[in-house]
Amino acid sequence: SGAVYVYKRTGTSWAQEAYIKAANNDAGDLFGISVSISGDTMVVGAFNEDSNQTTITNGTTASSDNSSPSSGAVYVYKRTGTNWVQQAYIKAVNGDPNDTFGETVSISGDTLAVGAMLEDSNQTTITNGTSASSDNNSANSGAVYIYKRTGTNWAQEAYIKASNNDANDWFGRPIGISSDTLVVGASIEDSNQTTITNGTTASSDDSNTQSGAVYVYKRTGTNWVQDAYIKAVNNDADDFFGDKVFISGNTIVVGVANEDNNQWYITNGTTATSFNYNSNSGAVYVYTR
Repeated sequence: SGAVYVYKRTGTSWAQEAYIKAANNDAGDLFGISVSISGDTMVVGAFNEDSNQTTITNGTTASSDNSSPSSGAVYVYKRTGTNWVQQAYIKAVNGDPNDTFGETVSISGDTLAVGAMLEDSNQTTITNGTSASSDNNSANSGAVYIYKRTGTNWAQEAYIKASNNDANDWFGRPIGISSDTLVVGASIEDSNQTTITNGTTASSDDSNTQSGAVYVYKRTGTNWVQDAYIKAVNNDADDFFGDKVFISGNTIVVGVANEDNNQWYITNGTTATSFNYNSNSGAVYVYTR
């Protein structure tokens, strides 16, 4: 069923502050598969949660329905003093079985991003607002949902699909948010591009299987727009570029666990070698805006 443990440091000593279980605790939900914290707010994903709810419950309850297997759910908790309380239970507005909503989560202040890497719609645009496509013609393409808190209430702000949406790309498997910038990985995206596209487009090529890609989005007011589409300069099939992502301000770090280069030093600059003599040794790429 899963659990989350919270620890607090006083001086140089750490102590457990809370032990958290889902309000609708159920076997196999994998509550805690993803976690993120910002100040006194924590978000927890349970991508195997099974309820058929398609709304946000602001408050301390959660659905006990189990008719939508692995649709997934996200729970938000708020700390007051030393006490944690559930603030919201979030389900995708277009929730479907096996979408794995909540497989990834990231929170920054009052903004929450949730990834559903197995979501299936064929949309190739961003929906700014509270709706989402119910189409299921692009299997496991993936989606990201943005939620914004006003006071104590959460509401959907955007529903984001890759501009080059393709089946089985797993868009949203890793995500990271920092203020008004969102970074999204699609670790098995297939294009053979080896450059960064600054702007709103992305390659529709599919000749470099599971090479992976990273997408950057920027918010102005309440509207989200794609800022960049990033491919590795030494793009290679089966590297899973974007398997991990992290953002802080104007810096993005991308982890690529299956990259094969035998280089043992750091390249400062815009290049990367392509000697594939050390299978799955892994690499990290750093980008700055």
